[in-house]
Amino acid sequence: MTVFHYVLRPHQVFSRAAAQRFGLDTQQPLVAALIPPHAKPFVPPLTVTPASVLVEACHPDPHGNLSVRLFNVGRHSAVVHLMRRRSGKTVLFRTGIFGHHPRELTGPLVLAPLQFATIQIQSK
Repeated sequence: MTVFHYVLRPHQVFSRAAAQRFGLDTQQPLVAALIPPHAKPFVPPLTVTPASVLVEACHPDPHGNLSVRLFNVGRHSAVVHLMRRRSGKTVLFRTGIFGHHPRELTGPLVLAPLQFATIQIQSK
């Protein structure tokens, strides 16, 4: 016997990006934790546009670099803009899913519809 679970949510105009985010939010709910009163507010390490490109994962390394897994849930190709919060020069590398075989990005990062990409952001 196979069991399927559904969650229905009312909406106005269909948005594939919003539906994908809703699905991820229901499959991977946030975990509540107490934060000490003296803790600094969390500031995301980067911003990604357009909204149809989701950050599936973001992992820092000991050298201050980030490995970011992106997914374009839109119906059209997307020119992706990554902006790192920390100052200084950064270089983008497109890698395999495990970070192997990095190739420096010299032009814009374009993702086709439903395409994944793993990007390494190195600080110089």
